[in-house]
Amino acid sequence: MYLVTSNEKSDLTSWQRRQDVQAIYDGLPAQPIVLWQEFRKQEFHDDIKAKVPAGTYHAFGDLPIPVSVPARYSVLEERWTLAKPWTGATVDGPGLGPVGDWPRYFAVLKLQDTDNPLMPPFYVINTHYTNGCEWDSTDPSATALALRPYWTGHWDLMKAEIDAIKNADSTVFWGGDFNRKNSPAFGSAEKLAVGDGKIDKLAVIDRSVDTVLKTTGTIVTLSDHDARWAKWDLSRRP
Repeated sequence: MYLVTSNEKSDLTSWQRRQDVQAIYDGLPAQPIVLWQEFRKQEFHDDIKAKVPAGTYHAFGDLPIPVSVPARYSVLEERWTLAKPWTGATVDGPGLGPVGDWPRYFAVLKLQDTDNPLMPPFYVINTHYTNGCEWDSTDPSATALALRPYWTGHWDLMKAEIDAIKNADSTVFWGGDFNRKNSPAFGSAEKLAVGDGKIDKLAVIDRSVDTVLKTTGTIVTLSDHDARWAKWDLSRRP
């Protein structure tokens, strides 16, 4: 299974966004599950759908945190959680401009590998945390202090979701733009594939499915985030 996280900056043109989508699908030998961030308008979603392979399921539910799923996997469940609403105010961060006001979500999809129907279903989570949060733990800046509660509240909600999935003996993969390099782990069993020193992350906790990380890499895009990917071998747990 190829899993990709791709943050497509909202100021890209439609042509640039479509080029990035094409680059991701051209850059891997098999169709990936793609976790997209910064798709805030309908036309952004149209750019994905114009370039993904035929049969790809595009889950977005009118919310800006889509997941593209290749035809190999059936979607058994999908839901979105609002992790931070509109705040009605912004904070000016150094070099960032107004930050902190966009609502933030995480998406949860339960997937079944139809090529291997005896393998238990697994979950993927996509998210995008509040920006302006790349603070050091000792950073006393007004921006960091104002935005920290939004980031930690989001993390607490997502941790509760991951805990519920893993406690039900199911495997959960997650990724996205965490807007923070020094984020804590979601438990001691976390296997971080991508993210050390980066704000873009991919990770897994194994429960019902054994996973073996084969390779990780990047795909150069026109966004200021290169797409980051990991390849996992999945097998049914004995």
